[in-house]
Amino acid sequence: MFYPKANIICTVLTADCLPVLISDKNASIVAAIHCGWRGLYANILKKCIAKMGVNGKDLLCWLGPCISYKPYRVDEAFRKQFVLQNKELAHCFYRDRRGSWHADLKKIARIQLQQLGVGNISQSPYCTHDNKNLFYSYRRDTETGRMASMIWIDED
Repeated sequence: MFYPKANIICTVLTADCLPVLISDKNASIVAAIHCGWRGLYANILKKCIAKMGVNGKDLLCWLGPCISYKPYRVDEAFRKQFVLQNKELAHCFYRDRRGSWHADLKKIARIQLQQLGVGNISQSPYCTHDNKNLFYSYRRDTETGRMASMIWIDED
């Protein structure tokens, strides 16, 4: 969801998926994007930024709390899908001692944003799975609530 008007709140609800908040440097347009693995694989960031009509170098991005790579186990087919689509994403997957693959959603999003020319990217250090007292986690709890990440343009 993106909006170029003041006092309209763009909101994204997540548990383990990655919330991405974007603004142009002039605060004239903002976006809130739900980036689960499906959205990242479907290039949701690229599509949203194209619709915003702003050059990547003029954007400010924030990657919110999401599941970190350690508890986010994926299979080989999942990893291959991403790497076949974009070879640079090979660095976003880690193999543990048992041979299981793990995916880093923040790193996938960061690489995709950098490929779009976005250089100003901040990120939350928190893992939703590992911080039970702070966040909901679908992978940890199965039945869970959601966290709202919001961005808007002030009228001033």
